Amino acid sequence: MRFIYAKTVRLMPHRKLLQEIRSMSSAASVEAERSQLVSLLKSECSRSPPSLHDLCKVSMLCGAFCRRLATLDTIAASDVAKHAESLSSSINCSAPSAQVPLFAYALGEVEGLRNTRRLRYRQRLDDLTKGVPASRWDTEHITRCITELSLFEKLPARRRNDQGPPKRVCGESDIGGGSGPVAVRCQLPLRDPISLSVIATPARGVLCQHHEVFDLSAFVRTVQLVAVRRGESVDGALIQRWGTGGVGAGLGSSSDSDSSPAANCPFCGKYTSLQNVRVDEALAEAMARYSGNGGVLSVDCVVVWDMQSGSYNVMEKQAEVRPVCVKVEGDVVMEAEQRRGESPLGR
Repeated sequence: MRFIYAKTVRLMPHRKLLQEIRSMSSAASVEAERSQLVSLLKSECSRSPPSLHDLCKVSMLCGAFCRRLATLDTIAASDVAKHAESLSSSINCSAPSAQVPLFAYALGEVEGLRNTRRLRYRQRLDDLTKGVPASRWDTEHITRCITELSLFEKLPARRRNDQGPPKRVCGESDIGGGSGPVAVRCQLPLRDPISLSVIATPARGVLCQHHEVFDLSAFVRTVQLVAVRRGESVDGALIQRWGTGGVGAGLGSSSDSDSSPAANCPFCGKYTSLQNVRVDEALAEAMARYSGNGGVLSVDCVVVWDMQSGSYNVMEKQAEVRPVCVKVEGDVVMEAEQRRGESPLGR
């Protein structure tokens, strides 16, 4: 009798938490239940010896949390991505390697939540671009949609360093001599190469192998301009071939207008579609941190990327002044000084 009573008491917190998860409806309730879930996960994983049955119940609770979160459209995309990343990292960090298979269901639900959001934003991006004439695009809505899509395209922390070849090192670098370790620091300008203004949302193509970024909204407007010009050329070709009797050829050429809107990357020239543009979240966080500390982002700011730590830091560009020559003409002494940051010769 005592055993049955103790087992019932242990089941009550899990059942109560499950009921609270099913009744989540606001951002505050989602945050509260996520905190309780992470605390329960850590406490169950730290028990010695661990209870496999309780760990499986925690995995079921994590899956229920993800399924409920997927139905809440009122929660911001950034919060959904944060909760999914928090659960995934908590499972990978708290659970020992021998217990990770017990959370396969929870990790599958987390990835399912990410995939659902990816498909939703991809479909929304298609509806905003392919179903509307390019001249009537809502560029702000498209930019926001790509930003939200980028939140769910990030890889988990354990796999993020194992993807593909490293990006090409650019800019100024500090390279150690000999055959020892090489420390590289790359300086990236915050001047957008398209609009020549300060970058608000740093982005690049998924196939780009460089660290330089461009402004997302400026690239969306560029793609819109390319799509408008392509539509005008296609319409002109259709009219000309219709007048000459080439009906079949004119209809066949309309396949170009059905392709995904794209434009050339301003740095590497690769043809990049809107579906393949991603926001650099690490750089965006560094820019937000700089602004939060009282800094003002401008075209004179640079981003310093440390290859060893993989971190970004935003700072103001400090121009170095150095004497170039001293020219004496009679009683007039002319000193020419050059600012390295303002002259192409000093870069």
